[in-house]
Amino acid sequence: MKFKLILCLLLLVFTAPLMAQSVVVDQRDQFRDIENLIKLIEKARENGLSDEEIKQLNLREQGGDINVMEYIEAFRLKKRLKDQKLQAFLEKRFLTVTDIFNELVNMEPEQLEKLREELTSDY
Repeated sequence: MKFKLILCLLLLVFTAPLMAQSVVVDQRDQFRDIENLIKLIEKARENGLSDEEIKQLNLREQGGDINVMEYIEAFRLKKRLKDQKLQAFLEKRFLTVTDIFNELVNMEPEQLEKLREELTSDY
């Protein structure tokens, strides 16, 4: 009986920091979605926080503290760059099945005429 109790206590002692760490990671992950962070800032404004106080808010990250406004601006810059890359990719002209079909249709009369000349010139 004592052995089971000691085993349970040891299990709790070793797994408690892991559980606490997962809670911190979950809380940190909620700010990866910028919309949640913006909603949180809007709620803070509604509850009376001034713009100066909001500018001084920091997020605690693994590498240290990060200013909330700088985080949002950096996120928006990354998103804008990603959107520009996507737009540049979408603006490129790709060869489609329709393009190939139209090319074959346009080439058909020429090919038929060449074949007709080849066939009629041999006789």
